[in-house]
Amino acid sequence: MGDYCADDAVCGSSVDSSASGRPTLSPPGRSGGRSRRTLLAALPALAALPVLSGCGAGTATRVEPAGRGKPPAQVHFVSHGDEATHQLFRRQARAWAEEGPQIQVEIEHTADWRDRLHALVPSGTAVDALFHSHVETGAAVRQGVVENLEPYLARQRSFREGDFEKGAWYATQYDGQRWGLPWSGGAYALIFNVDLLQGANVPLPDPKKRMTWDDLLGIARRLTVDATGRHPTDPGFDPHAVKVHGFATNTGWGLATFIMSSGGELLTPEGKVPVDSPDAVEALQFVYDLRAKHHVWPAAGVATSPSADFERGKLAMIYDGVWQLGRYNAAGLRWGAAPAPMRKVAVSGGHYSPLVMARAGRQKDAAWDWLSFACLSERGQRLLVDAGQMQPTRKSLEARFVEAETPPALPYRQVFADELKAGTLRVTGDRAGSYWGGYKWEWGRMWDALLAPLFRGERSALQVGGDLQRHTELLLKLGRPPVDIP
Repeated sequence: MGDYCADDAVCGSSVDSSASGRPTLSPPGRSGGRSRRTLLAALPALAALPVLSGCGAGTATRVEPAGRGKPPAQVHFVSHGDEATHQLFRRQARAWAEEGPQIQVEIEHTADWRDRLHALVPSGTAVDALFHSHVETGAAVRQGVVENLEPYLARQRSFREGDFEKGAWYATQYDGQRWGLPWSGGAYALIFNVDLLQGANVPLPDPKKRMTWDDLLGIARRLTVDATGRHPTDPGFDPHAVKVHGFATNTGWGLATFIMSSGGELLTPEGKVPVDSPDAVEALQFVYDLRAKHHVWPAAGVATSPSADFERGKLAMIYDGVWQLGRYNAAGLRWGAAPAPMRKVAVSGGHYSPLVMARAGRQKDAAWDWLSFACLSERGQRLLVDAGQMQPTRKSLEARFVEAETPPALPYRQVFADELKAGTLRVTGDRAGSYWGGYKWEWGRMWDALLAPLFRGERSALQVGGDLQRHTELLLKLGRPPVDIP
């Protein structure tokens, strides 16, 4: 669905395998010759456990508690991403150790957590907790791999719902229950390259005002330029030799925002997927036209991602997530942000990837203490906010995020804060109790395949809307995609 690689929030976070250090996850299909189904079926066997000391593709770091006394409990935690992510987990573990819990955290960091977990199964090694992905939380719940965290939240005396942004929890939900704690991510916004807009004499978008779809199209046309300096409205414009495109997003949560802003809905409380409605079809047609008619969005089949194009100065505007903050700053970009464009309904969005507790883990209480410090505590979140890993979920830390000295400027940082806490925030599945119906990965990959004929001009928006509706409702009913996923 266009957001299962470096474009996605966690399929990653704000720390990347590129300059920002955001973890980049390969699609959870076949990896190393093993199918995703095989991996998920094997995960419950992660029960037994001698703690690893650094082998194979991963590296292990043991963080000792500050105090001395009875032997500490040991929590085996698996993380993923690049070295910046590893170091951030280590800083959190050291900060927690300074507070004196009699718990020892062993962090095993691996570039590909799925392959590593598969390798741990036959080794007899147990995992107590891990950095998961918002894309696959539903599958992990169905496979019995992760623990329901509602009982732990209920008994945590220091936890108060009102201290946290409600929108931060959606990606952790399945059947109305929370199965993870938000660790990496935040809101989406319309991000723009200041230099490209000023170079084209285009006024910078107002951070306090939502532009319309017509506004977006008009600005994107002015920013799109081919190798000879022509714009899409100029005679002789060459859509096959575009130097800078005006706008793009992903066809996952990016497309979902367009559909809901048009007045459409992706998932009802009754489990219906009415994306064949006139409002939803209007959004599909608009996105198609941006690509094929107006040529302001890179054509279908282009190998690079929108985020990578924006980072290289090949894309002037992108609807993207705050987790790209570190990446875009490291690229030396001057950039700003504005609220999501709207058609009929003002809609904002966002998501977080969670830390989860392994159901087969031995140290449940100790694992919970570690997870709650890393994700919920003031000190744990300050480390994440300062690293650009997380837009804070704690309301008390909003000023720390908004007033940070690193780019973008305060008014643009405020956009992300407002988009997350506004009454406009919508996430697919928010009214059904399960994030993307619990099938985010399958839903996205299937939509990639079904949207392809639209973007190639082979089927109309109305026809494709019907395809999406029928096949997605079957996915939710059968528990598997009714079509082959590439």
